[in-house]
Amino acid sequence: MIGESGTSGRPATQPAQACLHRWCALVLVAVGLMSGGTAMAGTANMAAADGVTGGQIISPISITPLLALQFGAIVQPQTGGTVTISPISAIGVTTDLGAAVAITQPILRRAAAFRVTGEANARYTVTLPATIQLSNGSATMTVSAFTSSLSLASGIGQISAIGTHIFQVGATLSVAAGQAVGSYSGTYPVTVQYQ
Repeated sequence: MIGESGTSGRPATQPAQACLHRWCALVLVAVGLMSGGTAMAGTANMAAADGVTGGQIISPISITPLLALQFGAIVQPQTGGTVTISPISAIGVTTDLGAAVAITQPILRRAAAFRVTGEANARYTVTLPATIQLSNGSATMTVSAFTSSLSLASGIGQISAIGTHIFQVGATLSVAAGQAVGSYSGTYPVTVQYQ
């Protein structure tokens, strides 16, 4: 038995060689895992995504006059005074103009009305002038204190779901004592703007 093992010596080295092969395999697997782990860590250092962007074009806002602001007929006064038409067409007078306006009217006294068209449900504001002049040749009367029906409720209008909205405008007319007889007329700017 000694001679057999001493003669060849090979059987005694086979287990050692097998162990060596297994260690090599383990080392190779470990190296593979380490290299694979390094690659995975490298890709985790960066990420990308697509952002979202967009925009919207809405309908332009526009305004159309529907009714004129009418102060009506006034008898020439002996003393000056004012006639006020509110946005809800309520009439107010001062001094002797009460009698001066208490006549049958050829034209209905009323507030002006405007229609705003634009983007459905959008809000808007109205800008009115401070004063304007009505003229009859060289004679004039001043219109001031313009106010809109929007100023009665936060001063902001809102276009309806169908894209329109109507508001009214009133003002105060100043009439001088002995104001020249005749028909007076004038225009005034009304500007609407999206809020």
